[in-house]
Amino acid sequence: MSTQNNKAICLAFLETVYTEGRHDDLINKVIASDAVDHELAPYALPYMTTPQMLAMFLTFYKRAFPDLQIEIQDMLAEGDRVATRWRLRGTHTGPLMGIDPSQQRIDVGGLRIDRFANGKIVETWGSWDLLGLLEQIGALPELRRVFYPELRSVAAA
Repeated sequence: MSTQNNKAICLAFLETVYTEGRHDDLINKVIASDAVDHELAPYALPYMTTPQMLAMFLTFYKRAFPDLQIEIQDMLAEGDRVATRWRLRGTHTGPLMGIDPSQQRIDVGGLRIDRFANGKIVETWGSWDLLGLLEQIGALPELRRVFYPELRSVAAA
């Protein structure tokens, strides 16, 4: 399959599952049944496949942020891989990891790399700003937005 086809699959998949919240049929069409998601794999139960775990993950976040929208900022493809830089925006109106709804808007970014075989995603690596999300909904104190005076002396040196 061409890199352009792989990019088109990634784009349609991300927009459909995150923005539209529809994933059940699409996950099985796009994600191989034996796929490995390196972000989710440590949390999967032994009997769960990656598509099942991904469906649970997406449901979990869509309940917490029903108006979730994804913006694809960059998408690059080479060989059997597609790299995507994205932003998620939404409002925390449902429970999340035991955290009551805060009604706060979130804006977080992330990256993912998908590897394709036979027209399906067979492996995914992802990294996103979960710490920033938790700060934005008030689950953590503000940690990163203060420029500490001691850093000024290091920067000036």
